Amino acid sequence: MRKRITQDDYIKANRKASREAEIKMYGHLICHKRDTIKESI
Repeated sequence: MRKRITQDDYIKANRKASREAEIKMYGHLICHKRDTIKESI
């Protein structure tokens, strides 16, 4: 019996690989949702 690979499975695997690559590169996950705050003095 073959399991059909759906688009959701492909996206899930891609996200997992991306997270693992970030951890390997930086030692932790990078928060992409964080707002950049510019402070003017």
